[in-house]
Amino acid sequence: MNGRMKQLASTLLATATLLAGNSALAGSHWQHRERAAFTDRARVISVEPVYRRVEVPVDTRECHEAVIESRREVGTTPGMGTLVGTIIGGVVGSQLGQGNGRRVATAAGTVIGAAVGHDMERREGGSRTVVEPRMERRCTVRTRYDEVEELEGYRVTLRYKGHVMTRMMDHDPGRFVRVRVVVMPVED
Repeated sequence: MNGRMKQLASTLLATATLLAGNSALAGSHWQHRERAAFTDRARVISVEPVYRRVEVPVDTRECHEAVIESRREVGTTPGMGTLVGTIIGGVVGSQLGQGNGRRVATAAGTVIGAAVGHDMERREGGSRTVVEPRMERRCTVRTRYDEVEELEGYRVTLRYKGHVMTRMMDHDPGRFVRVRVVVMPVED
């Protein structure tokens, strides 16, 4: 190829590249510029509420009367048995005998009474347990789960210019619903 032919081929190639680039830019610009969006109304054909099952906790309070026994220790003062035994023994001993014999019987009754009182106190442990019943109201809370239906949304079927479509919505739109229409040329 000679120099002139090379120059002509370069020029043609550059021109073709520029035209192709401008054509691509013009096409995308045209598509972007000519793409239009607007809102319109579509007729609602049907609205169907959609439910789901959920478990809801329900607390119930159950009460009943119960007999409660409280126990407490009732005791005697330590040494009380010995003291009481001594007094009783002394009184009984003083009733026996006469003269100096009465003094001996009183002393003997006092000693024997003290020993018996001390022995009884030791056997009983010095105290006893008293049980006192009383009524008390006791309550418990029980949780059960009830299954309920909860509204999830609405299945809305609509018609726009002969086209039918179904969408989920969070509310019942009524007889018509607004739609966004996007018009864009399709290249074949």
